[in-house]
Amino acid sequence: MAIPTPADFDRAAINLQKTNEFTNSTNQTFVDINGLTKKTLYGAMLEVTSSQSIGVTTLPELLAITPDGAHAMSRVTEGPDKGLYLWDGAWVKTDDPLDKFGRFVIPQALPSSTDLNNIKTAGVYYSNSNSVVASWLNCPISVACVVDVTVGDPSGTDETSFVYQTITSYTGNSSYRRTLYNGVWGEWLKDASITDVTATATTTLESAKNYTDERVAVIEPFVLPQALPSNTDLNNIKTAGTYYSRSSSTVATWLNCPISVACVIEVHVGSITGSDESTFVYQTITSYTGNSSYRRALYNNNWSAWIKDATISDVTSSATATLSSAKQYTDEREAAIRDDMAAGEGDTLAAANQYTASREASIRTDYAVADAATLSSSKSYTDGKDSVVRTDMAAGDAATLGSANQYTATRETAIRSDTATADAANLNAAKQYTDEALGVIEPFVIPQALPTATDLNNIKTAGVYYSNSNATVATWLNCPISVACIVKVDVADPAGVEESSFVYQTVTSYTGNSSYRRTLYLDSWSIWIKDATTVDVSSGDSQAVISSNSYTDARETSIRDDFNAADAAALSSANSYTDAREIDIRADYTSADATTLADSKTYTDEKTSGIPAVDSRVTAIESFVIPKVILENADFNEYKTSGTYFTNVAAVANTLINSPVNQPGILKVNVGSSSGVGASSYVYQEYTPFVRTSANRSYKRTLYQDIWGEWIKQATEADIQEANAYADSADLAVKALGSLLRNQGAAFPNKIIARNSIVSGANTFLSDAILSIKVIGDRPGKYYGIRYFRNGSTAGIFSSNPYPDAWQIVEYDAENYETTSPTGLDVIKLLSNTTPVPTIPRSGVQTVVIESDVVAGLKFIITLDTSKLPAASAFSHIAMNGTGSSGYSWIIDPANYSYKPTEEYPTVAQVDAKDAATLVSANEYTDSKIPVPTAMRMPNNVFYTKDANGALTVAWKDTDKMYRYRFGINNFNELPNFYGADTAPLGDIETATWTQINNTLSDYLPPMVIEAVNDGDGQHDGNFFWFTGGNHGSTNSASGDKTARNVLYKLLVDGASLPDGAVSGYATSVTALISNELMARNTITVSRYVLRQNFKVDFVAGGARVHGKIVKLEDVNVYRDYGLQMVGSGFNDTVLILDSQIATRKAYSVNDTSGASSAYPNAWAMILKGANGQAALWMDSAVGTKNFASAEPRFRGSSTEGNSKVYAGVVVNGTTPTVLNDENPSYEFKGGYAIGSDITSATFDSVLSHSVAGESAHTMVVSGDDYITV
Repeated sequence: MAIPTPADFDRAAINLQKTNEFTNSTNQTFVDINGLTKKTLYGAMLEVTSSQSIGVTTLPELLAITPDGAHAMSRVTEGPDKGLYLWDGAWVKTDDPLDKFGRFVIPQALPSSTDLNNIKTAGVYYSNSNSVVASWLNCPISVACVVDVTVGDPSGTDETSFVYQTITSYTGNSSYRRTLYNGVWGEWLKDASITDVTATATTTLESAKNYTDERVAVIEPFVLPQALPSNTDLNNIKTAGTYYSRSSSTVATWLNCPISVACVIEVHVGSITGSDESTFVYQTITSYTGNSSYRRALYNNNWSAWIKDATISDVTSSATATLSSAKQYTDEREAAIRDDMAAGEGDTLAAANQYTASREASIRTDYAVADAATLSSSKSYTDGKDSVVRTDMAAGDAATLGSANQYTATRETAIRSDTATADAANLNAAKQYTDEALGVIEPFVIPQALPTATDLNNIKTAGVYYSNSNATVATWLNCPISVACIVKVDVADPAGVEESSFVYQTVTSYTGNSSYRRTLYLDSWSIWIKDATTVDVSSGDSQAVISSNSYTDARETSIRDDFNAADAAALSSANSYTDAREIDIRADYTSADATTLADSKTYTDEKTSGIPAVDSRVTAIESFVIPKVILENADFNEYKTSGTYFTNVAAVANTLINSPVNQPGILKVNVGSSSGVGASSYVYQEYTPFVRTSANRSYKRTLYQDIWGEWIKQATEADIQEANAYADSADLAVKALGSLLRNQGAAFPNKIIARNSIVSGANTFLSDAILSIKVIGDRPGKYYGIRYFRNGSTAGIFSSNPYPDAWQIVEYDAENYETTSPTGLDVIKLLSNTTPVPTIPRSGVQTVVIESDVVAGLKFIITLDTSKLPAASAFSHIAMNGTGSSGYSWIIDPANYSYKPTEEYPTVAQVDAKDAATLVSANEYTDSKIPVPTAMRMPNNVFYTKDANGALTVAWKDTDKMYRYRFGINNFNELPNFYGADTAPLGDIETATWTQINNTLSDYLPPMVIEAVNDGDGQHDGNFFWFTGGNHGSTNSASGDKTARNVLYKLLVDGASLPDGAVSGYATSVTALISNELMARNTITVSRYVLRQNFKVDFVAGGARVHGKIVKLEDVNVYRDYGLQMVGSGFNDTVLILDSQIATRKAYSVNDTSGASSAYPNAWAMILKGANGQAALWMDSAVGTKNFASAEPRFRGSSTEGNSKVYAGVVVNGTTPTVLNDENPSYEFKGGYAIGSDITSATFDSVLSHSVAGESAHTMVVSGDDYITV
């Protein structure tokens, strides 16, 4: 393509502008100029020496009036001749500033399949398409992003020296960086952020757009920082640029600002115009002192919260414990630590304790991720993110201050000249970019090499500096590193030179990606602060340093106790661990294996008397620990010495004598003698084949008085299934239906006696079909007998009866039944019963309930085997009402009378649900078995449900209704707690419709008033009612910041852990294990947890029992611990408090108390009554030591929460707190809740189920000072 000549300009009109005199300058598009189609020439420039005004429209006009020495300038923007040209009688190509700086000003879009290893020219690159980025090679992400490339060379192209790449995604605020050094690319390093630690996503920069004319307006605010006035609302600062205030008092008036000291604010907008605030706005604030910085983003018109960038000192939670010392500790001291941990103890317990010590921090971290108290969690954020912000600024990133600093006030002239029209400066100034432009722009765009022995204290002019030589950097003064690096200097002054205001330096090494920063404020340099990366934080895993720091903070003192570590907080944590966890740990790791050396030592210590020589005891132990090989032709009858023996060779197993099976396996021998060799006393053998099948399982036998018993094959689940599949139908029925079918073929549940001196013969319907009868509401002195069953008969006699399975049951006087029985009373009528009679499904065993319409409350529960009933026909009815009928004299056995309607009785399903061992035992019952039981009932177990989120309900049946507790994560601090009680009419507990008695976001398991003894923040001192934990946030109500966290919530049923997900079932008890950590009232602002609440809540039929243990994490004063609280709504019509001033039941008042503890020190239970029954709050006086001020009551109502809450107490003393320290690290208490039906008694007020010293107890209450506990 040819370069246009002056004659070419005659083909189109041009607006030219004289410097500083013409204002109507526009770009012109030239069509087909020497083959240059649709190429934009960005105007022309003119230098004149006179002051006359000039107006021209064509180039010849221009040339005609142009004084000597005048120049014209034009740019070709595309093609092989792309560049800037000057007219001086001929076109001469010159350096184009757009070539040098344009790649920073105008980000370049990268196409699909770009290999980032080839992007080595300084500039800003981008893609707005996720799919395009996903195709890039050697790229760490696959979403739309900006790529910033910096080259450590003035030309910006010497890729062999040092290339630095950063990638920032448009969303997610994720950023990665790497370097090319000596021709080798380093790994991508992800800049750590709070999202990496807590998995909470934060928003980041959106897509960069094409450069437009308005970009100048975006650049200018960065080059010329703007001072913000008082009362500025930072929510309204959405235009890209740099803002500042040197006045702390001014900043203190700003709205939505996280700090109140002099600072610099940088605003970036995800748009080339710099003003499209609807896309993405990113604000950062850096204080002039303290090097503290914050950031936030506006996305979809929503501002995120301010996030504080952390430093290394934040990560370690100690002024002296830096990240490097933690790493040094890990690298250099691990062996010594392990030696100390294992010192003096070589047995299994020592290893277990070592394991616990090394793992405790990671376990705690697992439960406390995202929690502010694990400072390393939040502090690691800054370690990673500060480097991003500052390194990007130093690297010339167009999205950060470094990029913005490229554009100075004088740079505006060059940019306007390059991109829009003639500039306010003359042509010579534009060509040279002015001294001022070079002085400000070039230090950023063209890094300056620093010589040997440079003192960085003197580098105070804004710009980028570097050295490619390790040896040179090693000679620099006041430099934190000694390897090749880039130095970035920012000055909070429009001119970039007012060093007295605020100077900010960052140093980034070419290798290792290490970065340091410091500030100069009021002529005083701060210390260098090292920026942490993901590698620093976690060596590849951010959790590693969290774990390491947590270990250092929480365990170092314990581990290095011999070295007398000075960290009081760590020592407190270690002491707490030792005091609170040692017993549990020892129990966990010493009782698990009966064959460990620790157990053998314990055995030796405790059982010395009567034990033979130690050598023989050790031999006996070793015989179990070290199995011996069974040889060919071995006779198991000769194995009479305690020990473990085995063979794993099939050929050897085939030769064994007196073995139960010829299969390889393990033989265990136990001898009933302390020496293990007393063969004549008692020998027990158990042989387990290695491969267990239905025909190959464990066998056992015994030797007693020199006689070997038979080998007995151990029953397994497969045996039970095999037995259930046994072909004998009678045996199968017994095994499937349990004890009910024992009655089949027998008279029971009926009874054969004489009637009118007649003893009837057997009736197969009564003996085979009827398996169980229960009579409810029977009348004293009466017999009941079945006299007719229609059984679906279609005989004409039943044409008027709508019930195909109608019954006749007759009531008789028992006194003369056997001799002169009267006719009797039809309590269940065959033809005219007005109460519906259920139709019985003809499928297996069925149960029906038949109610009498003659005797109120009388009902019969009958279970039948329908396979024994004749098929329905005209003659299928069964009559037993004639004197010659079989069953005429039979009655329902009186053992089945007097069943209470409120009791629960076993159904077929409940019998089937019994465990296999009990069922097998029952199925072995024979015709000559024990007498038939007179009655059988299932225990009143609880029915529980748990959803996938851990929300729990526990329900049970009481005298006249059913009750249910609701429990789960509740209240402001999201801790496990009670949140309501319900009731339902008696019925099927699984399908019941529940009515809410009460519901609450308040506390049952309590908040506390506690104070850290050391290093408090001075807040709320002396405030006896400033609570933390429970439903109390930092405002002392359910708002502000959280003051507690849950670190353990585990549910068990009868001692076994519940599986994940939704589950339900029946149990004797359901247990919740809970551990919460609380801040003190004077550690809220520093988010430090000082105390742990541990609870074991056992839900049983009738209520819940709570064991609480409070353990210090550091020295703490406890002023108020109510122990337990209860919502009384629905029960609090009246009140009675045992051993208190309220000894007689009275109408409830919110001001009711048990009386001053000095007068009523033994008050222990508060019993409420209302429309829903009885509810009690009680404390076990036999457990724990209480601390009450003399005037404080042990129990009270709530005058501040309406009439809903009642309180018990453990510690209520505002002047003499309970002190938890190394000598007294914990305290405990037991108490609970009881709800149920009210009793009906003329003598007794109530009955309370509770515990005494942890044992179940019941108290029968006449009055508050008259009761008996059993």
